[in-house]
Amino acid sequence: MPEAFICDGMRTPIGRYGGALAKVRTDDLAAVPIKSLMARYPGVDWSRLDEVYLGCANQAGEDNRNVARMALLLAGLPVTVPGQTVNRLCGSGLQAINAAAQAIWSGQGDVFIAGGVESMTRAPLVMLKPEAAYFFPEHGLRGAMMFFDMKDASEIPAIAEPLFAGLNARIQLLPVMNADDLKKGLDIARQAM
Repeated sequence: MPEAFICDGMRTPIGRYGGALAKVRTDDLAAVPIKSLMARYPGVDWSRLDEVYLGCANQAGEDNRNVARMALLLAGLPVTVPGQTVNRLCGSGLQAINAAAQAIWSGQGDVFIAGGVESMTRAPLVMLKPEAAYFFPEHGLRGAMMFFDMKDASEIPAIAEPLFAGLNARIQLLPVMNADDLKKGLDIARQAM
């Protein structure tokens, strides 16, 4: 089994809630040590990097997409380098390092960047779910699962139209509806999909 080594380490400063780092997005924050690592080792062919693993517990709001991928692109790594975000709550950064070591041990790669990123200040506000389902468009509140609770795509337009009225973005925002519209528009049998 190949051996895995931690070859270098760096970090950003630790901020306090609402402090000096409050206006810094998590992907921008994570890009800082990656850029610094690249500057520290200018002779490395960074296109040979196998992957970037970053742990992130929040994964809501700005960091709900693949923050590892976004950070590596913001840092200037080649677009050919993949990024993966892992979540093990408070152990997410350590899990990212473990995932890189496991990938080396199993022969899936040789060189990885691994670590973690979080911003509690920039985490979105949430509401507790009440006993009964709710839908209060007049207050701007919607359940995150509203489009996934439908029995089939035919139920979506009645709810979606008032939400996206005038945006002309319904098809891009609702993948279930997109597939249904595509099937009808191109006369594709459901079995063929």
